[in-house]
Amino acid sequence: MHKWDELAAYRDGVHKLQSTSAVDFIGVHDSDPYFIEVKNFCDYRIDNKQRLTSGELAAEVADDVRDTIAGLVWVMERGSSMPELAKLLRQIFAVRSKCKVVLWLEEDRQPNPVDRSTLAGLIKRRMDWLGPHVTVRSRTEPLPGLAVVGAPPGASR
Repeated sequence: MHKWDELAAYRDGVHKLQSTSAVDFIGVHDSDPYFIEVKNFCDYRIDNKQRLTSGELAAEVADDVRDTIAGLVWVMERGSSMPELAKLLRQIFAVRSKCKVVLWLEEDRQPNPVDRSTLAGLIKRRMDWLGPHVTVRSRTEPLPGLAVVGAPPGASR
């Protein structure tokens, strides 16, 4: 798993273009590519309520994945001086299974499965060109094989 938006390949590439964005993590698990966006709304539920209900957050996640894929293609076209990233790129673009898009959303309240499913559906509809498997998760419903050990308070509001 790589923190994509901190890699030089991202910062020196599409990040230089105005209004581009990126997911927080990219990786491969069991031959499936993962694009993971992390949002911590703990203590900020009221501030983010409209983002959750209006589709704004779904648009953000879909745009982050789109721009990340564009950035990965840019890196592949130019070669990568990072052998670890080059291996990851080969794995992501060689796979035939659906990519996995995960919104890791932490909130103060217990997650409502219907709300999470609705949000995942909104993200998926905005990404119908890719046909991904989309899920919304948190520490209370983690991904198999993924261990979350901590996050700084107030990170990724």
